[in-house]
Amino acid sequence: MRRCGLISKGKDKDLRPSYAQRTEGWLWPTTVGLSAFLLFAVQPMVARLITPLLGGSSSVWNVALVFFQTILLIGYGYAHAVRRLPHRVLLAIHGGLLLLAIVLLPQSGVDVAALDRLGLPETARVLLLLAALVGTPYLMLTTHGPLLQRWFARAHGSGSDPYRLSAVSNAASLAALLSYPLVIEPILGLRAQIGLWGAGFVLLTGCVTALGLMTDRSAPLPEAANVPAPTPIPWSRVAAWVGLSALPSALVVGLTSTISNDVGAFPLMWTLPLAIYLLTLQQAFTGDATIARIRRERPTTVVLTTLLLAMLSLLLTLNTLLILVASLVTLYYLGRAFHGELVARRPEPQQLTAFYLWMAVGGAMGGSAAALLAPILFRTPLETPLMLCVAVVVLTWPRCHSLLGQRPLLRMAVALLASFALALVLTTGSRVDGVGKTLQQTLVMSLTLLPLIAWQRRQLLAVIPILALSLAGTGAMGNLTALPGTPVLTVRSFYGVNRVLTFSNHFTLLAHGTTVHGIQRNVGEPGRPAVISYYASEGPLGIVFRSARMTRARRIGVVGLGAGVTACYATPGQQWEFYELDESVVQIARDPRFFTYLRDCAPNAAITIGDARVTLRGAPDGAYDLLIMDAYAGDTVPMHLLTNEAFALYRQKLKPDGIMAIHISHRLINLAPIIAPLADAQGLVGKLAIFVATDEQISKGVSNAMWIILAPDQNTITAVAEGSDWHDLENQPHASLLTDDTASIMPVLANLKIFSPISPAQRP
Repeated sequence: MRRCGLISKGKDKDLRPSYAQRTEGWLWPTTVGLSAFLLFAVQPMVARLITPLLGGSSSVWNVALVFFQTILLIGYGYAHAVRRLPHRVLLAIHGGLLLLAIVLLPQSGVDVAALDRLGLPETARVLLLLAALVGTPYLMLTTHGPLLQRWFARAHGSGSDPYRLSAVSNAASLAALLSYPLVIEPILGLRAQIGLWGAGFVLLTGCVTALGLMTDRSAPLPEAANVPAPTPIPWSRVAAWVGLSALPSALVVGLTSTISNDVGAFPLMWTLPLAIYLLTLQQAFTGDATIARIRRERPTTVVLTTLLLAMLSLLLTLNTLLILVASLVTLYYLGRAFHGELVARRPEPQQLTAFYLWMAVGGAMGGSAAALLAPILFRTPLETPLMLCVAVVVLTWPRCHSLLGQRPLLRMAVALLASFALALVLTTGSRVDGVGKTLQQTLVMSLTLLPLIAWQRRQLLAVIPILALSLAGTGAMGNLTALPGTPVLTVRSFYGVNRVLTFSNHFTLLAHGTTVHGIQRNVGEPGRPAVISYYASEGPLGIVFRSARMTRARRIGVVGLGAGVTACYATPGQQWEFYELDESVVQIARDPRFFTYLRDCAPNAAITIGDARVTLRGAPDGAYDLLIMDAYAGDTVPMHLLTNEAFALYRQKLKPDGIMAIHISHRLINLAPIIAPLADAQGLVGKLAIFVATDEQISKGVSNAMWIILAPDQNTITAVAEGSDWHDLENQPHASLLTDDTASIMPVLANLKIFSPISPAQRP
């Protein structure tokens, strides 16, 4: 009698009723899939829960990934440690731990702020909050991958393939990551998500218990007693498992930071790289035919990797969408290549718990290196280009090793050419003018397409790209920037990389990634600095400050310090207060070697460090005549600052006739339709200004900008927003209202400028 689903003929004859066989046939993949779905659905859910407390930086998500990978390692270690226990003892222990996890499930009314009163560093805060919220339930979920596969092998014998359950698990994980931002988040509020996730965990507990009982009742195979003990696993094989797991994990973290800084720090940008990672893992476990097909793709993978390395290391393009697509496509091919080799080296089912344990070790090592160690070692985000270089070396090493091992003269030629490439990179790397950058880019682009040629011809060209491109990428990352000018300071903090650059012998700018956060002209010259960049007196904010209403303003709050440019709108008798998330930004803005806005215009301004959703609560209600919102994570406003609860907080801190000025310049997203319903919900009227600087203004450091002004009544808004550049906000398209409970990525995607009705001339 044939079994259903994944079960194969492990026994001579199954005497159970057919309905029992069918039940077991679908219960195995269902339980494995449900466990994996819950395992990955909770990750973006809990990250969203803690974001209002910790800020919208992609670093929060990257540290969260390290937490999840570390707990995965502990869970796999548990599954490996209990493998020799009698099944009934194991079932009793595991059932008890699942009941404990149910008691410790996250509650919909959890007070996240109450868990954060110790004043710990940012990384420790993220880890502590995640452990308190989902530590035990998540740990139990991580055990089920290897544990259930081992139960499956025990119940159905050597004729079964438990590794196929990994394909089910990874497919369910992928479905969870994609459905969260696209389906779950738009439909369900955060409280409902927490409640349903808890209900799913309880259901899973029942399914696991049922499978445990079925496995216990399964008669042992006649040949089970004669199965020889597994041979010890060679350390070379273990090292291969760890290495092949570590690199894709590190790339997920590195590319997540790259994408989030340029596009935006919101759940979809966080989950896309992880979803691709899981997709490649799922495909690798589908069978040997897939692994053979993946190996045939290796030349394509090498070419795509070198192209992306050229883009990132030498900044060959600033097209955000192109970098996004190239990063995701390359991650897909690299993930397939490394995961295919990993699965090809899998052991027999008797040793599968050890295999998964060492996989988890590699994943945790790679993620930790990219998220925790790299910010300490590198001032710039060098980890991603380095990992891409390593990937090229690993993928091409077999051919290169055999080629060089047979030809000593060839080895010498490669060494000389690599030295020449290094010298060229280092000598031109200190030159940031057009000639130096062009030389570096020419070097890399001349090498980019060589791997494909070399793959087929087995010539010297197979080695040069590995060495020279690695050197070029490594050397250039420390010296080049996408923005004009000479880097004079680079500071890397938990929230990203801040650079100070000088250019044209007149301007100093502060940049976070590729986004400018303030410019000053002629630093060090006597007199009050000119207000330029997005805040220029010719632009929308200058119009507001010149209005009669603002001459009576006495207390002004600013969320987002940047270089401190807005401080030079201060007048005697006014009280200015800044709220800034990143302490390194405060240090730069206060250093007169770089910027003097604070020193010369508002030396007594108060600066509070921390996320505005938390720190603004300490300000008195009805305190501010004007509240300027200029907080950015990368190139976009963090989503938790654009919810109804956030705007209620801002409204609470304004005077009855107070004004809000919101900076919404963005290369990709039109934020006006997202802010319009927030203004309506708080009873505010608004105007939108789209300022396009002239060539003469740009030569003076003035930037294109988009601003929204909100006020409690039409008379106030008319008094401060005068001129033809201002348009009624109520006439703009309105997206759905974002709240802490129902915030969704869909309104953001719907208002990408490629879909939104905004002309090219209006794009700051």
